[in-house]
This record gives sequence, structure tokens and C-alpha cells, in this order.
Amino acid sequence: MDLKTRIQLIRLAHIVQCEREAYKYARKALKARGWKRYSAERTMDACLANLTRDPLGVQWRPRLGIFKEHRVTFDYETGYGTSYEWYAIAKRIDGTQVLNTYNYSQQTSMHVSMLKTLFVQLGIKYVCIEAPRGLQDLDSARKHVLYSIALQEVSAKYSRDGKTRYVGAKHSTNITELRNQLKTLARFNYASTPSMKRDAMELAESERRWKLERLARRRAERKAVAALIIEVDVENKRAAEAALHYIAHSAWSWDGNKFVGNIPEYERRRAVSQGFSKIIVHKTEPRHLTVVSNQGA
Repeated sequence: MDLKTRIQLIRLAHIVQCEREAYKYARKALKARGWKRYSAERTMDACLANLTRDPLGVQWRPRLGIFKEHRVTFDYETGYGTSYEWYAIAKRIDGTQVLNTYNYSQQTSMHVSMLKTLFVQLGIKYVCIEAPRGLQDLDSARKHVLYSIALQEVSAKYSRDGKTRYVGAKHSTNITELRNQLKTLARFNYASTPSMKRDAMELAESERRWKLERLARRRAERKAVAALIIEVDVENKRAAEAALHYIAHSAWSWDGNKFVGNIPEYERRRAVSQGFSKIIVHKTEPRHLTVVSNQGA
């Protein structure tokens, strides 16, 4: 059976299935009442709207002879597919169809889902490999898979410490699937050596140490900022209490619109109070605190 006939049969089967589903929920809507009837009608409308959707996931272009849609292409004859015209997302290697499942971007993740649907509809058996630089660079795929496995192993090593908690990069792919990808790469003459595994483990360990040091630095910075805010609040309170003497009711005119007290002293203490507020809002360096504090003394 040629490709064109298969595509027509797949689309006809999709139409028949959608019509059957719509007919089933239409019969339920006739007998139901209230919310059940509304739900059945909505499901029936969804089935009818699904008739316009292409069941292949990627539209067939007869003139070009390839599947192409939303900047993803796939050639059925060669098994080669691209995303954004450069990123090899599908490739036939040594007679095996390979699909690149690395989430390069949100759009590329959608392209992977579209090709999975296409492969299922056409009955194409495939294996998955995560290749950050595309399937044209399997060496980078091997390094990425080794590093992902090392991250999960290091996370499992330090996750039940009893006292500390390891914060590491989580990987969505199961470690068993990643090891299967290593076996697939070995079939394509990209086997991993023990030295590569050791390097990946050392890199994962160094990343763990760097993240723990970064957390310690952030914790120290938060403590310093908290101490600074407390000190600023104390000095600001002192300045406000000292300024109350100059903001007494007797310091204003009889209608309360004109200040008749010690204006220079009031402006100086007001500047001190505003200076402490700026330190809190704009997070200026602590060295400015001493300068402002000395001015307000």
C-alpha cells in the first residue's frame, strides 16, 4: 500500500470514529437532563469539532512529498525530520528510526509531540534519544545523557542524609530510560567509556557543591539584610521620635496649613528619616547607613 492510500484510510478512520462518538453523546443528551445533558452536548460538539483536526499530527504536503507543519518537517522516505530547518529532530540511523526528545524549547517540545502522533498513525517504530544539538551531533547527546544520569545518581546519593537536603537539577526522564538511550548510542558506535562516566560524576558533584555554596551565600546575605533592616528601623524610630518635638501642634499656624517651628532642624531630621527609608526600599549598601546616621546624630 502506498503512502497516499494509507493517509486517506487514516483520515477516513478518524472521521468515522469522531462521528460515532458524536452520535453516542447525542443519544445521551436526548435522555439526560440538567448538567448531564449540558455535558453530553459539549462533548458532542467537541467530537464534531475534532473532525477538522488532522489525525496525522503533521500535515501531508503532496507537492513537496513530505510532512510539514508549524516549522517541523519529516520525510517518510528518508526518515529525516527537522525543526526550524536546522535542528535534526528525527533521523534514520543504521535502519533504526530515531526521535530527538530533548526539550530545546516549548515549540520544539510541541514538534516532538506532533511527530510521535505521526509515527503512531503510520506505524513507524522508533527509539528516543535526547540530543541537545540535534541528531546530527550524537557526541553531545552522549555527554548530555551521561550528565543527566550522574545528576540523578548524585541526587539519590545525598537525598537521605538525615540532616541536610540536596538541591540538585531534577530531570524529567527516568534514569532507566536514560540508560536505554546509552545502549542505543552504543549501537550507533557512540559507546560511553568509564572515564566519561567518571567525568560526568565529578561534574555533577561539583555542581552540587556550587549550589550548596550559593545557598549559603544567599542565607548569609538574607541575614545581613535582616540585621540592616532592624538597625534602620531603630534609627528611623529614633529620628521620628526626635522630630515629634518640632511637629507639635503649637508649631503650626492656627489653620494648620503653615509650619512656623524650627524649619532647618525639621528639614534635617526629615532628611535623616527619608534616608533610612531609601536604604530599605532601594537596598543601598550598608556603608551609607553610618553616614546618614552620623548626619542625624
